[in-house]
Amino acid sequence: MSTAYANSMAGRNLLVGSAAKYENMTARLGFYLIALIALCSPWGGVLRFGMAYDASDRGVTTVFAIGVILISLFTFKLVAAIGARPRVLFFAAFLFLGMFAGMLQSTSLAETLVGGINRGGYWILMVAVMSLHLSKEKSRSFLILFAVSTTAMSFVSLIDYFHVVDVPRFNEAYSGFRLDPTKNSTDVGRSLIGPFASRSILGPYLALAWPVPLIELIHGRSKNPLKIALWAGALAVLTFAVLVNYSRALYLTVGFAGLYALYTTDYRKVLRILLVVVPLFAILFAVVVRKFPDEFETLVARFTSLGSGSAVESGASWRIGTFENTVGDLLQNPQGMGFSRVVVEGHLIQMHSILTEHLRPAGLLGFILVIVFLWPILRLMIRRRVPAETMVLCAALLGVLAYGLAHSTQNMVAGWIVIGLLYHLSSQSDAWNPMGRAQTSPAAIPQEVRRVSARRR
Repeated sequence: MSTAYANSMAGRNLLVGSAAKYENMTARLGFYLIALIALCSPWGGVLRFGMAYDASDRGVTTVFAIGVILISLFTFKLVAAIGARPRVLFFAAFLFLGMFAGMLQSTSLAETLVGGINRGGYWILMVAVMSLHLSKEKSRSFLILFAVSTTAMSFVSLIDYFHVVDVPRFNEAYSGFRLDPTKNSTDVGRSLIGPFASRSILGPYLALAWPVPLIELIHGRSKNPLKIALWAGALAVLTFAVLVNYSRALYLTVGFAGLYALYTTDYRKVLRILLVVVPLFAILFAVVVRKFPDEFETLVARFTSLGSGSAVESGASWRIGTFENTVGDLLQNPQGMGFSRVVVEGHLIQMHSILTEHLRPAGLLGFILVIVFLWPILRLMIRRRVPAETMVLCAALLGVLAYGLAHSTQNMVAGWIVIGLLYHLSSQSDAWNPMGRAQTSPAAIPQEVRRVSARRR
């Protein structure tokens, strides 16, 4: 009897060990795929299958993203992740309501399906990433790879932009813009676009990467002078790329991410940082004004040309006009307008804002569903004391959301991966407490985190 019992226990332990090894192997493979996305996605058109720069022109990162989804799907982790965090279904409900509203508005079936399926694909990728159950250390590693790759891409773009070396496929698309669109001015500025078709496509990559070196310098645990110098250099390169991209949305990123860095820092440390940063900023400002007078003049023009021109002339009017028309449409059709574009002054234009983009499809109800879906992440972001690994993810996502106030970031694969990583971490107690799991009292852990942990046990 004892021999049979021992054999059965040995067999059970063997099965448990095999299952654990299989799960670790699939999680490792999934991490390698998202790491490849982090390394490749900032290089844009260089790694695309074609050079058409349209919605059908996909790159290698699409293949990697599909691989992550297939791993999660065939190992049944996708379904298990939804079962463990049913809150993610609120976004699926938003997509369903948006497609239903589009059908009620007689929007073409193709436009309705494309709008819903496109967003649904990114949502599935987010759930697949969440199902990998990556630790906060590996999640941080993904973002560091992305920031390093974006910094390298920005450095190459700047070299080509200032004609130090002519790099093929960098800054080759038209990048001119009128310095003052509200006047009959012929002055044209030229923005940094890197390997992309426009500065608004490069923008989200800079928005996601820029907060990373900032948080690593302020909250990073490394005392290695070389690593600190490398992060400072990365921040300088990304900041210069942001400046000559001339996207005012990126200036929102810098502002929000900077405020978040100060918000999560001890007041005495903030004072020490300001004593160092303010003189350095003054020196940098003087160097830019002296060495790059044309770029400085263009930068000033971007801040002073926020006038109220027509919708086809002023970027600021695009945002205001699309929001005003969306509110007017929703007052007559509270169920939403579906995944359609907005008509402003006779022109069918994109919404250029994630607020309008998520308010228009399913009305106020759909917007509330999106907020409820994001709430676990938003709670992480408003906490002042979280581990540095969690903090850098929150800062990067905040940078993208800030950029999204003036540009759409819906189609950014890396951004959805960060949401998936943070969604998983929001259910882990060690991602909430900067002192680690052992120091966390049950009362300090949010109720949803305790509920998910109990369900897993």
